[in-house]
Amino acid sequence: MSSDSVRVGVLSLHNSKETKAICNAVEDLGHEPVWLREENAAISVEDGEVSVEPAVDVIANRLLLSNTDQPAELLGLATTFERIRPMLNEPDAVLAAIHKFATAATLADWNIRVPDALL
Repeated sequence: MSSDSVRVGVLSLHNSKETKAICNAVEDLGHEPVWLREENAAISVEDGEVSVEPAVDVIANRLLLSNTDQPAELLGLATTFERIRPMLNEPDAVLAAIHKFATAATLADWNIRVPDALL
């Protein structure tokens, strides 16, 4: 790896071809991919200092909320990582995408017509 390469954490708790493809693309671009899984990822707070294991510079969020019984738990996990490292596919965007009223409110706010609805 070159001196200007970064360690890209790919946050994905499931095995998938897409996640492997992201890791391969990161490597092809000259950076170091780190697949963040339940088995190898940890966040600790000690004496007011937050650290991530393994150490990464940026995180690509690949958590699949549609396949879990507890999407709020995964959103919380992604939010925790986002608070301490820059993140692609931020949790707020994921939440807006999976919740139909959050999506409708966002689109309506951008002056895009949406069907009438009541929550």
